[in-house]
Amino acid sequence: MDIVERIVEEMKEVWLKTKREYISISPEECENLTQFDSKFGGIPYMPDGFEYPYSRSDPDQPLKLLAQINFDDVPTLRDFPERGILQIYINPANQLWYGCDSVMRSERGYLRRKINMYGYGGKVGKYEAERYSILRDMKLDSEYQNEYRVIFHENVNYYADNTDKVPASVREDDKYFVVEKPMKLLFGTDEEYVPYDEAGLSERFLELYTKYTGEEPDEIDDIDDARWSLEQAFDSTRNGWTKIGGYRIDPGTQEAQWSEDDDDILLLQISSRKGIRFGDDGIAHFAMSREELRNRDFSGVFYDWVGY
Repeated sequence: MDIVERIVEEMKEVWLKTKREYISISPEECENLTQFDSKFGGIPYMPDGFEYPYSRSDPDQPLKLLAQINFDDVPTLRDFPERGILQIYINPANQLWYGCDSVMRSERGYLRRKINMYGYGGKVGKYEAERYSILRDMKLDSEYQNEYRVIFHENVNYYADNTDKVPASVREDDKYFVVEKPMKLLFGTDEEYVPYDEAGLSERFLELYTKYTGEEPDEIDDIDDARWSLEQAFDSTRNGWTKIGGYRIDPGTQEAQWSEDDDDILLLQISSRKGIRFGDDGIAHFAMSREELRNRDFSGVFYDWVGY
């Protein structure tokens, strides 16, 4: 065994600690969805007495079901519910931001600074001025869930049928909505690891190489076969794209984003694919703390999406 192989073997124990299990999600078109099914889009489950969610900045605008997860269908995952129905709604009229408060706040702040600096006209075009006017007038009062809502029904009544109470304006399929047509969700189990360079293994490799050889290379590429050996040993290409749990995927690098904080939970990740669209091949993330998850408190779920 040469020195590169020896170091790689020594580092595997560290890399294996980055493993996270997750539930893979495979959406497929289905014509016969029920209100209880796990799905993207479609008609939500509505128990008796359910108060349908509306936009907090426009109280006349009903939200539309983005995702529904029936945990009766889902394999067991640490701290996640084993039963109950989780629902995520977003504002369908909010086609620029897909109901994402954080993106809206970020753009509102950017446009406000730009207008204050340059005024209207010139570097601030009509389109940007119109977008700012919309954002300025929106009442994004609370930190989370103004234009989206995350709701968990712990006890499901399979005899309830209140689907006729879904507002008419959000009952039909909408080609401009994130989900063009409702899709049934199929689930599986998998695991993933972070890229070796994200986990700090490149730096660790150089430290061990210096320790064993006395040489001090500046970077991995200065050592013959080192990068190839690392990539072969610590392959992270199996990262899930649409899933429950695991690591966030960055659409630019298409790799997992490393986090040592085991209390940071990816509740749901939805990646763009045929029939599902977040901007330009974007990925949506819904995250929360492990304590919130254990307490079944979904009021603080943070939503963002990132384009390619």
